[in-house]
Amino acid sequence: MKTSIDTIAAFIAAAIWADGVYDEAEKIAVEEIADALELDADAFNAAIEENIRKVDAMKDDEVNEFLRVASDGVDDMEIGMLYQAAMQIIITDNKLSFSEVDNLLFIAEVLGIEDSMAVLMLADMVKTEPELEIAFDE
Repeated sequence: MKTSIDTIAAFIAAAIWADGVYDEAEKIAVEEIADALELDADAFNAAIEENIRKVDAMKDDEVNEFLRVASDGVDDMEIGMLYQAAMQIIITDNKLSFSEVDNLLFIAEVLGIEDSMAVLMLADMVKTEPELEIAFDE
C-alpha cells in the first residue's frame, strides 16, 4: 500500500464513528482489513485507536474537514480499496442507517468517487449480506 497506515486509519475511524460504537465485530473487521491490505496489524490497530480518539472529540463538520485533509494522502490506485474497507466497517454490525449512508457518501465524495458509483458499490456489497437490516427510521 502506498497510502499510509494513518491515512487509512483516519477513514476507518470515521466509519466506526458513524454509529458511535467500536464493538467487537468492528475490531475483528479491522483485523481483516489489516490482513487484506497487508498492513502491520499492531501498527494499524494503534492508528485506529488514535484516530477514533481524534474523531470522538470532533463535531460533524470537524470530522468532514478531517477526512478532506486525510483524502490528500490517499493514493489514486487505492481509493476503491479504501472505500470498500469503510463500507465493510459500516455494515459489520448487520445494520445500515441513514447516518451511516451519509457518512459513506461523504467518504466517497472526499475520495473523488461519484455518488452513483458509491451507491452501486454499496449495493453490490449489501447484496452479499443477507442478514443486513436497513434501518429506515434512523
